[in-house]
Amino acid sequence: MRRNITTTTNRKIQSKRMSDEVYKMRREIIDIIYRVKKLVPNMPRISVRVADNDDEVLGCATMKGHEMWITERSTSDLAVVLHEILHAWKGIEHDDNCKLMHPNKQLGVSDKELMDTFLTYTN
Repeated sequence: MRRNITTTTNRKIQSKRMSDEVYKMRREIIDIIYRVKKLVPNMPRISVRVADNDDEVLGCATMKGHEMWITERSTSDLAVVLHEILHAWKGIEHDDNCKLMHPNKQLGVSDKELMDTFLTYTN
């Protein structure tokens, strides 16, 4: 059965129903995943859902559950997608000392720095 709502700690994220517009947003996320997959071929398949925008959450994932939800405003945001991949794939917790795994999105971090940090977690 298809789940449309997931619970994260004490919040609910609502998945958007598939439409042409949602498909395009989902495609942006999957394109980022394909970029990562070229660098890390052993990364497993991760189920991707686009979620409604939320005032506090940019994305969420099931820890090591290979599922993630990205809000519609963050579908092309490399930092958010990489952050949620690490939750979904490796079960990496938040780290206040890491620009990628910090619980709040860090501004001014280059794509190269994000990808380099991501790759350190995949080894």
